[in-house]
Amino acid sequence: MQGKKNFTPELFVSVNLLDLVPLDNYYRKLLSELDLHFIYGYKKVLW
Repeated sequence: MQGKKNFTPELFVSVNLLDLVPLDNYYRKLLSELDLHFIYGYKKVLW
């Protein structure tokens, strides 16, 4: 007999998305090589 299992779901789950992406991912490498900080200066003028 299996019986009943007491299941209590967690209301909040803490997940870091970078932990889910493999270290050899193309976009992770692109992010480390590509510097897009100059865009923030252009954006300030528009906002």
